[in-house]
Formats: sequence, structure tokens, C-alpha cells
Amino acid sequence: MDKVTVIYQGTRLDTLVHEHYGDLSMYDLVLGANLLIDATALDVGDVVNMPQRKTTSEEDALW
Repeated sequence: MDKVTVIYQGTRLDTLVHEHYGDLSMYDLVLGANLLIDATALDVGDVVNMPQRKTTSEEDALW
């Protein structure tokens, strides 16, 4: 299930992606899932959809 995050003052999309996923590898996917937001100017109260990271079968095998 995807997670939805509400923006607070001073939030940047790259920071939000890094905090959520631990790196920026999902940045483009987050942008694609939120076509109506301006990544350079998030406003307080904006809602950002944070898609679930897909795991590979090799990662699944580790758990």
C-alpha cells in the first residue's frame, strides 16, 4: 500500500524521499506518482503520494 504524506513548512521533496526510503533512488517514481505537485515549491498541506518500493526476488529471499 502506498503512503500519503502531508507537507509541513520547509519540507523539500528530495528530503522527504530520502527520509522515507533512505536514499533518493525513488525520487523519479515519487515525482511520477504526484504529477500535480511542483517539486520545487511544495506548499504546507500539500499531499504527496509515496509509492511502495518494489522488492526483487533476491531481496525477498533474504527475509
